[in-house]
Formats: sequence, C-alpha cells, structure tokens
Amino acid sequence: MKPLSRTAAITKENLKTAFWQLYKQKGHGHVTVKDVTALAGYHRGVFYDYFANTEELLTEIEADLLGELEIISAAIDLHTDIPAPLQQQISGTYEQRSEYIYTLLSPQGDPDFAAHFKRAVKEMLRRKLSLPDTESQRFDIAAEFIISGMIGGFSSWYPRRSEMPAEELLPLLYSLQRRDALTVLSQTIPPAEPDAEQI
Repeated sequence: MKPLSRTAAITKENLKTAFWQLYKQKGHGHVTVKDVTALAGYHRGVFYDYFANTEELLTEIEADLLGELEIISAAIDLHTDIPAPLQQQISGTYEQRSEYIYTLLSPQGDPDFAAHFKRAVKEMLRRKLSLPDTESQRFDIAAEFIISGMIGGFSSWYPRRSEMPAEELLPLLYSLQRRDALTVLSQTIPPAEPDAEQI
C-alpha cells in the first residue's frame, strides 16, 4: 500500500480525531459521515477518500490500539517482574490510550471490541506460555478469568485515575495475575494420552 503524503496523513488523522470526539459523546452506531466531516471541517467527499464508512474508520482505530497492545505484550515476560523502564513505557501508553480502551469496552462502546481484545490477549498468553493452539476448556476458563479481571480492574481504575497513576495500576494488576492464575493457565493442557503401542 502506497504511503500517504504528509497532507493526506494529516487529513486522515483529523477525520479520526473528529470521529473519536463524536464517538465518545454519542456512542457506537450513532456517528455519521456528515457529523465527522462537519466537525473536522471537510466536505463529505473527502471522508470517502480514506474510509468506506464510519465502521471502517472505527475498525482502523481498534486495529491501531490492538497493535500497540501487542507491541507492549511482546516485551513482557510473564514469569518475572516488569523492569522499571518497561513499566514507564507501558504506563505512558496506558495514559495516552486509556480513554480509547475504556470507551470501547464500556456499554456505549463497540460490542465486538471486547471479543477482539480477549482473542488478542488469549493468543498472547498462548505464545508467552508456549501452549499449543488447541481447544481446551480449562485454558478458556483460566484465560477468561485473567482477562475479565484485567478489564474489570482497568474499568474500575479509569473513572478515578487521578487517585492512582497508571504506573501504580500496572504492577498491581500484574501481580494479581501472576499469583495463581498464570500457574493454573500454564497447566490447562491435559497430559498426552499414552501411545497405544507403548501400553
């Protein structure tokens, strides 16, 4: 895909910013192309140079967000404490993107985003714990417990974030996850059945 010119990149970002301002106020499914272009100061035709519709624009915002979370997760070792420089980097990303995460996971947000978020975290957990990509009810239950706890903790923190900086939230959630949940998760794959020839 050909990279956008500087002017085109700015225009596209302006459209995304206008969309997001409206999305926070109106909620999922209530923002129109006309709303976005009016707020951004463009003709409606400009919008269609970049996006087919507002759902495509939202999908791009969500993909950008999940991509950033993937970069963060790649740097984390689930078996050790997070080093201070990495904690600062992750906390900075949380500070910048927390509004997006909170809004998208809220009742007025995209009902599909939570499923995409959970799927991405589950895949990250599989990779980090070197678990095979097989169906396992134990894995699904343990992963759902961890992820729901993360979402619940984050959603509880965000409205009162002035009382606790993000750099304190991350170690708290991380330490809670690491106690027993990760141990159970790493044991979710049942032992292999003995080979018939070995019996």
